[in-house]
Amino acid sequence: IAARRGKDITLEVGDNIQVQDEDEVISYISKIDGQLVWEGNRISVEPVLTIQGDVGPKTGNINFNGVVAVQGSIADGFNVLAGKDITVNGNVGSSVVQAGGCIVVKNGIIGKNRGLVYAKGNVTVKFAENSEIRAGGNIDIKRAALNCSLIAGGRVISLTEKGQIIGGVLKAGEGVEAKILGNESEHKMEVHVGSDFVVEVKLRALRKELAKYQSVLKKMFFLIEKVKKVYTDLDKLPEKILATYNEARKRATALKIAIKNLKEKEQQYLAKFSDVHDSEVVVRESLYKGVRIYFGTAVYEPEDTKSKIRISYNSDTQKVHVDLL
Repeated sequence: IAARRGKDITLEVGDNIQVQDEDEVISYISKIDGQLVWEGNRISVEPVLTIQGDVGPKTGNINFNGVVAVQGSIADGFNVLAGKDITVNGNVGSSVVQAGGCIVVKNGIIGKNRGLVYAKGNVTVKFAENSEIRAGGNIDIKRAALNCSLIAGGRVISLTEKGQIIGGVLKAGEGVEAKILGNESEHKMEVHVGSDFVVEVKLRALRKELAKYQSVLKKMFFLIEKVKKVYTDLDKLPEKILATYNEARKRATALKIAIKNLKEKEQQYLAKFSDVHDSEVVVRESLYKGVRIYFGTAVYEPEDTKSKIRISYNSDTQKVHVDLL
């Protein structure tokens, strides 16, 4: 069946689009990374990607260079990566959510001891359970956190609603401020403050990479030695064996240089991480027994429940001070 001729239309150009007209071919080119928005005959590109419902099987994983706004929730096992900010109106499950800016979760993060929520800026969430949250800036818990790993380059804050953090591990470079730390059941938890814990994360990743390189280097050395044992005269190696032998030597040389550079970087990270600076833990209501507070190697652990208390560390005297608010 022959198709009917379509109607000519005129497109109106909106924001962030440029038009090129060459040899009667009109091209519409986006000036930015973003989401194509079509309204009537008008097209534009917005720097915000809006997911109208949940991130899940219908959408797949999201990887966007700008701002991502999720109107629903992020289902277990699905990832959202954004070059800038991420806002989630619902919950975040056991997912990887990573932002080059800040992350705001208007409801909760229920990590089920899997997944990761990481922002180079701040992370703000209503509540969190069994989750790993990292922020280059502050972590702000609006209601409560239970059995979480919270790592902040700035502060961990929980001062609104219940304002309670129970269990898990808190690491904050500048300090912690909460209404309640721990609970009446003397739930064990660790609070570490005063060090650059973002560097600590990088140090762990570096050591993992270093171990991998060392393992590959060991295999290269084994291959080189094996060739030497089998072929006493290396000048008469078969062509394929010679190519393998030379490639192994080349890789071994490159790996040794890479390992040397990683070890130098490791020492830089260690020096930076071992520096404990002035910091504090402020508890506005109750600090329960079972909470251990570390300033580097210095430790404070309450013998019983304390109310309205400030625990601070002076880097000059290297001593912990306890004061009532």
